[in-house]
Amino acid sequence: MRLAERNFAPGPQDGVPGARTFTALYACAAGRKADAAIAVRGAVAAERFAEFGMVTGPRIAEFIGGRVDVGAIAAAVDPRLYRNRV
Repeated sequence: MRLAERNFAPGPQDGVPGARTFTALYACAAGRKADAAIAVRGAVAAERFAEFGMVTGPRIAEFIGGRVDVGAIAAAVDPRLYRNRV
């Protein structure tokens, strides 16, 4: 399922992950609605992830998922990329 289908607000589907996208991903990984702390993580991630090469859906999902539940987070990022892994 995509983030919006799981009641997380990832922002517009413009192909550019921004603060709302990252906030939704962190909230999904935490299994709860976004709060102030999660929103700060999302904002920082939007500003800094590209500096560390985290620009693709799979790389972002791997990092945020912490390799604990990557399947669920990856499917929310882009289910086409993880069709065989989820």
